[in-house]
Amino acid sequence: MQEKHRSSYMRALAAASLAVLLAGLFILGGASAPQKQAAPYTTWSAFGGAMDSMQYSALTQINKTNVNQLEQAWFYPAPAQGG
Repeated sequence: MQEKHRSSYMRALAAASLAVLLAGLFILGGASAPQKQAAPYTTWSAFGGAMDSMQYSALTQINKTNVNQLEQAWFYPAPAQGG
């Protein structure tokens, strides 16, 4: 009876040790993986700017010194609600 108890204890200990080892390898493997550098924003490639919807443009034609010179280029009369 004692031998059976000892055998199941050893199996449980081996399984727990293996689980801890695998968890440690998984954590260390993820931490040491090189992080992919995000590409610099150059133009709007999707709705919202990019897939992350950053809404940023690297264009430099409009800046703090000339923004006051902007004029309305177009107008769209949206229909009234319910109409």
